[in-house]
Amino acid sequence: MIIGITGKSGAGKTTISNYIKELSEEFEVIEVDKVVKYILENDGIKRINHEMKQRYNMGPYEKHDITHSFFRNSIEDKMLDELFKMEIDLETLKRVKELQQKGKNVIIDWYLLEYSIRLMEICDKIILLKSPNDIRRKRVIKRGNYKPDIFVLNDKSHDPKNEIKYDYIIDTNKEWKPIIKNIILKDIASLPLISVIVPIYNSEKYLIECIESIINQTYHNLEIILINDGSTDSSLAICMKYKQLDSRIKIINQKNKGVCSARNVGMKMSSGDYIAFVDSDDFIEKDMYYILLRNIRKFNADISRCRAFIYERDGKISNNRKTSENILYSTDKEIMEAYVSGKMSIAVWDKLFRREVIKNIEFKDDVFNEDAVFVWDTIKNISTVIYDSAQLYHHLKRTDNSLTLATFNDKHLILDNYSKKQCDKISERGQEYRNIASIFRFNSLIHILKRYKRDSDKKIPLEQYSKEIKSIISKLEKLIESEKVYLKKRKIQEAYDIIELLKNKLGGNL
Repeated sequence: MIIGITGKSGAGKTTISNYIKELSEEFEVIEVDKVVKYILENDGIKRINHEMKQRYNMGPYEKHDITHSFFRNSIEDKMLDELFKMEIDLETLKRVKELQQKGKNVIIDWYLLEYSIRLMEICDKIILLKSPNDIRRKRVIKRGNYKPDIFVLNDKSHDPKNEIKYDYIIDTNKEWKPIIKNIILKDIASLPLISVIVPIYNSEKYLIECIESIINQTYHNLEIILINDGSTDSSLAICMKYKQLDSRIKIINQKNKGVCSARNVGMKMSSGDYIAFVDSDDFIEKDMYYILLRNIRKFNADISRCRAFIYERDGKISNNRKTSENILYSTDKEIMEAYVSGKMSIAVWDKLFRREVIKNIEFKDDVFNEDAVFVWDTIKNISTVIYDSAQLYHHLKRTDNSLTLATFNDKHLILDNYSKKQCDKISERGQEYRNIASIFRFNSLIHILKRYKRDSDKKIPLEQYSKEIKSIISKLEKLIESEKVYLKKRKIQEAYDIIELLKNKLGGNL
């Protein structure tokens, strides 16, 4: 969106432009005064000095005088030639394009906007500010020997004497903030809707910070769906309180069915163009969804992803390494390779999903680590993912987290059959996908063994799974033997170390 703001000097263009930025950080302001100053300071001073000398017999000006006195005197009195007008327009249009490529909305602040048909034509809305009094301190302009000259219009200019249709005319000496707020928020409502789904279970300790971080996003057009999954603490009361404060919040209250059910219900109830997930014990940076949406639209991607701060159980941040990069994965093979290699996280909370790509996908409650399965089921059928290395999500590893506390069970073993089916489907795509299939299968089998080893080291009785674990060890050994060309040596050695330890636990050779 491009908003043009015009009006006499002192009518409040800069004040209102800055207020719009406060309402939505999606806007950036181009002050055309500064564009003119840039042109004069960089390549126009000699030409302007020469022109002043020829027309008015005025001597050379210092840079300050040229960019302020001459600019204010000559332009305000319409002493602009065609060439100089064109320079202003082209430089302004270039800056507009640069901001749009960054996903920004643009405000053009220019008190001679009516004299440029080029700039008028690109504005979606034009606001004229009228004020009989300067709402700021009056400028004192030293006019010297200056005399007004004739203003020359070119064929691309709009004659200000003709009738101009403004979208809004605002008297800035009266209360103007409600008018501007209504204009901007109405336009924000026409922007894509993001549904933010938050499953909640006994999260009273963290929930306020979580909700506050969502409602204070710089991107406003959100549908915030809070699913209370049978909490027995004050989580529901906290949700109800925030619903009264923010009309974007919807609350779903259900008996405890688990995070998969809560998320699935949230997706069914959502109406957004894009879907995002936040865990109730986490929080997000204020510009997270603005950045993710900007990237997903800019690159026409199916998923937009960022990095996260990971808080370990002792409170320390484990990955506070600052990087600055964007990576575009533009084929299904690139995306799957990023997933199996660990370059793409298996979490859902650091991503923004285009609705179409997940509309037929649900979180599976019968498989361990539902996030990983959901992300895999999504990425294997898409073609574009954009990654931004900015850390925008704060993820807390809780000691009472259900995934952390879960002991080895049947869900871990189901991963064996799931990964085998996925491996077969990947292989059907052709020989060039064999490395992905092999690594995916390897990662799944080694994950099962790691979980079994972790719990057996804790002296948790797991004898009932001995037969299945022996079978998985055998499958992993055969996989390494046949597919080792696709596996990293370090990973192979790690697998053999675990296999040896488990063989000893389970009674020697298998």
